[in-house]
Amino acid sequence: MKNKIINALSFDVEEWFHNTNMEKYVKRSEWDGYESRIERNIEPILSLLETKKTLATFFILGWVAQRHPDMVKRIAEKGHEIATHGWSHMRAYQQSPDEFEAELKKSINTLKNITGQSVLGHRAACFSITPDSQWVIDVLLRNGIMYDSSIYPVMHDKYGMIGSPRFPYVLRQEKGQRLLEFPLATYKFLKINIPVAGGGYFRLYPYSFTRLCINKLNQDGYPAMVYLHPPEFDTNQPKIKIDPINKFRIYVGINNNLKKLKQLLEDFKFAPVKEVLFSNIER
Repeated sequence: MKNKIINALSFDVEEWFHNTNMEKYVKRSEWDGYESRIERNIEPILSLLETKKTLATFFILGWVAQRHPDMVKRIAEKGHEIATHGWSHMRAYQQSPDEFEAELKKSINTLKNITGQSVLGHRAACFSITPDSQWVIDVLLRNGIMYDSSIYPVMHDKYGMIGSPRFPYVLRQEKGQRLLEFPLATYKFLKINIPVAGGGYFRLYPYSFTRLCINKLNQDGYPAMVYLHPPEFDTNQPKIKIDPINKFRIYVGINNNLKKLKQLLEDFKFAPVKEVLFSNIER
């Protein structure tokens, strides 16, 4: 039986070759030369969500939105929330504040022009709001973003902000503006935050462990932030020659991922990020 807590379900909409684990092997200048598979990746997800009567948030990369506006419009017309994932999938701490802001504005405007809806949410590429890029917060506030979901309270080689809150909170409030944060889900074991319920962790862990972790969060009265990527459901995506560690990170568990998502939707209640976040902050 599903519990009463409503969790947040989100998808980072990007192409298979945008994966940061491929960045040493795939040149940005060659992106347009690779096969686009995002529309075929999105379809089984949309179909499953419709079958399970579940709405989600789609953090869409501006680069993808520009090339697939009909797909973005279709996602919005089905009732899902459209949020920004930036433009070029460049990590925030690899950009200057001006570069980041220019790309953010471009992404927001592109999504608004396609859907006619305001863009309230943001997720940085590779969760790249870290101690070295907290200036991003000011940029988001300046550009009308109302919530962020980029801060991962874990230790990792590419992201993470150890010591930051594990549950939804007010990230910054000033001059009548407020920016909320919805951290990615973690399971606390002893004093260590273990990342769960998203991306490679969702693919790698046995589903029973994922279910246990979300149940624990819900029993404690908190919603879980689940994040997934459409290419993670593509069993036929092109393979490129990469090192063993990144190969494992990219491809582990893809074959069973759609089955896991189906079970997840049967076991828990989900809604778009903005609905879950605002209801939890205001309660």
